[in-house]
Amino acid sequence: ESVGLDMVDFAQAFDSGIHKHKVLQEAQMGWETLKVEGSPTFVLPSGEQISYLALPKVKMDPKRNYRAAAVEPAPCAGQGCLDLYRQLFANVLKESGDA
Repeated sequence: ESVGLDMVDFAQAFDSGIHKHKVLQEAQMGWETLKVEGSPTFVLPSGEQISYLALPKVKMDPKRNYRAAAVEPAPCAGQGCLDLYRQLFANVLKESGDA
């Protein structure tokens, strides 16, 4: 609500499944066509994919029933993440000529 989201409309759309098909279609495209590594992943207009900006990356071991085998720390935290996202979007706008 604090960012202008109409919660009544959102709840109705969410509960009715109005956008379910589109969400599933985009998820399938991500998995099958774009081969995204995980969620969240930003896919830039250039095709570059950026995952795990603010999250640690957990590597699973299929030989051990997909238990965590290693954890890579997140590349940023707090204000550093905000700065990374801002730079990411600024670069995309610059590359597209909209900056």
